[in-house]
Amino acid sequence: MGSGVAAAVGGLVHRQRWALSTGVLAWCAAFAVGWRWCDPHPYGLIPVRPDPGLALFSEILTRNVGVASALWLSGLLTAGVAVLPATLAVGALAGVTWGQALPVLGLEAVVRHVLPHLGVEFLAVGCAVGAGLVPFRPLWRSVTGAGQADWRAELADSGRLWGVVLVLLAVAAGVETWIST
Repeated sequence: MGSGVAAAVGGLVHRQRWALSTGVLAWCAAFAVGWRWCDPHPYGLIPVRPDPGLALFSEILTRNVGVASALWLSGLLTAGVAVLPATLAVGALAGVTWGQALPVLGLEAVVRHVLPHLGVEFLAVGCAVGAGLVPFRPLWRSVTGAGQADWRAELADSGRLWGVVLVLLAVAAGVETWIST
């Protein structure tokens, strides 16, 4: 069963590699823009060390699923047109938040409490952006006449990618809860 799932996910990633790579790059670029141009003097930020447990896991997962679903749905509901502007806004805001947190927490605390889960979380949100971009290909084909637009297959792939995103977000929330904390 495991090899069948791996093969299915591998085929999905291969078919949608353009959307996934664009989504991950767009998320990382937007985050970097926010981080680069944030106010270097954070005001009123106080570091809090929450206790690990199911309540924290649920809170982290809910917040991250909310962000990722907003990005995915912005693309799904607009045939991929609105996902990149939404990604720029949300990613830049996230970058500003973490750019201001670094001086408060310090580099050592960021390495200990952020880096363990950051890669999986970035990948998950980038894949959500990619899943939102998937419907753009049939729209482009319909508008330009560059081949047949298979809306059903593309929307099914977008939904499958959303499932991958949810698994990645659950893993990231688990690492953030029980390892990064």
